Amino acid sequence: MSDVTIGPDRIGTRADLGTGDAALYDFWMGEDRIAGKEEEKWHKRARKIVQRYRDERPQTTNSVHRFNILWSNVQTLIPALYARTPKPDVQRRWLDQDDTGRLASLILERAVTYSLESGFDQVMEAIVQDRLLPGRGVSRVMYIPHYGDPIPVAEEFEDADDAPADVDNPGDKKAQAEPDREVVFEEAMATYIYWEDYREGPARTWREVPWVRYRAYMTRDQLVDRFGAKGKRVNLDFTPKGGDQQNPDKAVEPPDIFKKARIHEIWDKTKGEAVWLAPGTPDLILDRVDDPLRLPGFFPSPDPLMATTTNDKRIPVPDYAEYQDQANELDTLTARIDTLTRALKLSGVYPGANKQVLQQLIDEGTENKLIPVEDWAAWMDKGGLANFIQWMPLKEVAETLIQLYTARDKAKDLLYEITGIGDIMRGQTNPTETMGAQQLKANFSTRRIMPQQRAVARIARDLIRLIAGVIAEHFDPKTISMITGYPQLAPVPQVGPPPPQWLPAPQQIAGPPMGANVMPMRPGAMA
Repeated sequence: MSDVTIGPDRIGTRADLGTGDAALYDFWMGEDRIAGKEEEKWHKRARKIVQRYRDERPQTTNSVHRFNILWSNVQTLIPALYARTPKPDVQRRWLDQDDTGRLASLILERAVTYSLESGFDQVMEAIVQDRLLPGRGVSRVMYIPHYGDPIPVAEEFEDADDAPADVDNPGDKKAQAEPDREVVFEEAMATYIYWEDYREGPARTWREVPWVRYRAYMTRDQLVDRFGAKGKRVNLDFTPKGGDQQNPDKAVEPPDIFKKARIHEIWDKTKGEAVWLAPGTPDLILDRVDDPLRLPGFFPSPDPLMATTTNDKRIPVPDYAEYQDQANELDTLTARIDTLTRALKLSGVYPGANKQVLQQLIDEGTENKLIPVEDWAAWMDKGGLANFIQWMPLKEVAETLIQLYTARDKAKDLLYEITGIGDIMRGQTNPTETMGAQQLKANFSTRRIMPQQRAVARIARDLIRLIAGVIAEHFDPKTISMITGYPQLAPVPQVGPPPPQWLPAPQQIAGPPMGANVMPMRPGAMA
């Protein structure tokens, strides 16, 4: 691996790093480190927010109570931002008199509608959740061909020396090329990308983004199946442990028995190519393909669904960071309320000499029962029962609790004012308010949430456009015919004439000839 340091003061062009796999590996690892440094602070904050949402903390008997307003807000906003599967609408831009374009639009609309049935709702819900928690929701479109049996090769090699050598292992002349297989079915689907597995080149706008990177974890069998002999050379540098928050790279994958390798898939918009490499295997490029999907805009994913951003950078600020002080105040007040609520109980003290008599008074079995007192005169001289028991004062505790509840309600109102989640959105109304006051709240909530709803609709639209692009660019007519129900796209075999016994009698043949343009009659109309 080269020791060249990637930086603006070191190289002017990629050629300064040299050529070959080692130079390309150094370039992309340097780009990834620069982008990772920019996102490091955001990643740390986002992981804490996800833990707060899941309420992951040590559970003990004396654990402090919290008011998980983050969970409540996210659960309220998810159905408000994405409610149902979108319905594709494919049309010609100007609705010109073009029968071919009209039919193509109809066929493409049916094909996209079929493709959305493959988990599109789950992808969108995951994107929206990532938008509301870490602040960036990512999805991509994938083209998935399904192959049939290998196609037999007519040419055979009598001598092993005549067989084609393996490109990755030139010394092995017995290695045969993988046989071709027919594509029997194709899929174009949107897939969810975990927010930490996505990275993009530093930029100010989506149009300026130079590259995007997706991270995957692959076993040895998966590596060999995807990259052939090169997959055997990849170091399995990743051991899934699950829940390891100290090591971010080991916290994003669930536990597994297999060791895996981290694979980076980089889409370089500048060069118009996709590159696959393993960070744990230096100087090795696993694959390199020119514009694999040939999509408009090159990238297989639309502009991610982002939280708060500014015009100088695309690193998002999670929503929770904007009201975390108010959320912490709610936690503090809730903890105090819990402590005082535990203290709000009937308790007191009494003389030990009268323990037997006083204990009988509060037993459950003393209902409608008289309890005798041995020395009645001494009992009355001491003031009777009122002076024998000294109750713990509850008035101060109750008054403090009332003040705490009032303070917490005011903190909630302030938080809802910041987030824009009003009573109407949460399904709560005050019966004493007028219709105008409730309508004002509804208009306020709608204005605050409409930009987020438009952003969710935008990424759903862009995903559908990319799916349509994959179908139009890569699908075979036979596949389109299967999923749309238009058999005329595939060759239809000629059907011979029916047997003589199937022919109708001459007197039954009547009416216009086959293919004539006949308008249907209304029910009950006279011929």
